[in-house]
Amino acid sequence: PDPEEPTAHRAIRPPKEPLEQIVASVWSEVLGLDEIGLDDNFFALGGHSLHAVQVCGRLERTLRTPVSVRQLVEQPTVDNLARRLRADSSDVRRLDQIAAVVMQVRQLSPAERAHRLGDTSEATKEKYGDDH
Repeated sequence: PDPEEPTAHRAIRPPKEPLEQIVASVWSEVLGLDEIGLDDNFFALGGHSLHAVQVCGRLERTLRTPVSVRQLVEQPTVDNLARRLRADSSDVRRLDQIAAVVMQVRQLSPAERAHRLGDTSEATKEKYGDDH
């Protein structure tokens, strides 16, 4: 597929829930696209089997929950995949809590992250300044 075509003329319904935002963010990183909406189809956006493996691995690491390529193939939109992950989860509350924390951390600047994690290394001080 033409990498420019899938995003050229589509209406985007943005993800609102943290889990949806994480799924869309990972797709964006892997596919190299700026905006991913709830209704976008992973494969119509240019995703293929190697991308699917990358997406599932990143989602597993980020969410601390199993994510299979089969789930992505069967539920190829952000909305449907997020619903499927919730449905397949043994602890939906935990999954949503992890997603919420990840989104909060992603909104911090690198300096804020280092400060909150107590990183006082010289490399961090040099890169972001002593005041963080």
